[in-house]
Amino acid sequence: MAEHAYLYRQGPDDARRNGELDLYRESNLKNSFCAEKIDAAIDKHWDGMHLDSAAAEGIVAEFGYDRVRWVLAATMQAADWDQRYSGPNREWLKDVWIPPEVDKGMFIPHAHPVKLNDFASLTRTAYEQLNLFHGQQCVSVRDFETVAGQVLVLKPEMLKDEYKTPECQLFLAKHGFGCSPTASGRAIFGEFLIDGEKARYWRQDFLGVLKPELLPAWAMEKLAAPEPAPEAVRIKVFQINPAYDPEQRRFQGLKPGRKVDSSIYVEVYDGQVYTKDLDAIYSQFNTNPPQQHRGWSMSVSDVIEIDGAYHFVNRAGFTQIDFDASLAQLAVPEDAGMEEAPGGMGMKFHGT
Repeated sequence: MAEHAYLYRQGPDDARRNGELDLYRESNLKNSFCAEKIDAAIDKHWDGMHLDSAAAEGIVAEFGYDRVRWVLAATMQAADWDQRYSGPNREWLKDVWIPPEVDKGMFIPHAHPVKLNDFASLTRTAYEQLNLFHGQQCVSVRDFETVAGQVLVLKPEMLKDEYKTPECQLFLAKHGFGCSPTASGRAIFGEFLIDGEKARYWRQDFLGVLKPELLPAWAMEKLAAPEPAPEAVRIKVFQINPAYDPEQRRFQGLKPGRKVDSSIYVEVYDGQVYTKDLDAIYSQFNTNPPQQHRGWSMSVSDVIEIDGAYHFVNRAGFTQIDFDASLAQLAVPEDAGMEEAPGGMGMKFHGT
């Protein structure tokens, strides 16, 4: 199956704010091209009264379900007064969110509404044959104090077309702030139940928790199997000493081209964890830090060392950097007689 171009789902305001205007514009061009191809397919496959199913098959194969649904949703949402679009098609497309500031007119097919409705019906029928899980088969995450250990259902649009199967929708939540429905943090860490692949998603990427009676037999077997004991991994964590931070780099992201000054850091942890996943480590040091951790909750500007590689905690993900740990200071227990460093960190330092 062909790799489909990325569908940018945010509006121009978010794209501008995130420095992603190029992605936004490129995706909109693809949307417009998709609309043109839908018109051409309808012209080619309309026999005077009906539309051949090949019309939808070719467009979905070329652009993917997500973009085709996006274009159809923009069309019907922009003409919600037009009763020539059927109720089932409107219902199928109502959950496709298109930002209000997006000009839907940029990518609406020009085909007659009756013909376009037939095209939407063909696409919807093919989509429904995927037998994907839907929201009515789930329980809201808000009904749980935590969804850690629960089987969540990914929204279909989070999966590429080749993985749009009910098996690939099932995700075992393990940890992360997003497991709690009342937490401001939204990240949920876990693994795909079908093959154990580790991943991170946001809380809003899920339909909810699958109702227990709908859990397939293969999934119950996976859940019943004992998990292998995790291997211990030696890591170090470094945080900026505020007493040696005149440029106030603490809690600041790493600007492109700028190097990290190892000498303003202090080593606050040297010990074991049971994962090499940086997101999981970040979550652990914020929710359940190891007893030997001598710093504050992990945040932007911290540095994690794993297997000799150093990773800067950036505003979005992690950046591998050059870091000289020999220049960093060493945090020691408070009863070692050292003076507490300025900044109220609750730790004491060896000086540089």
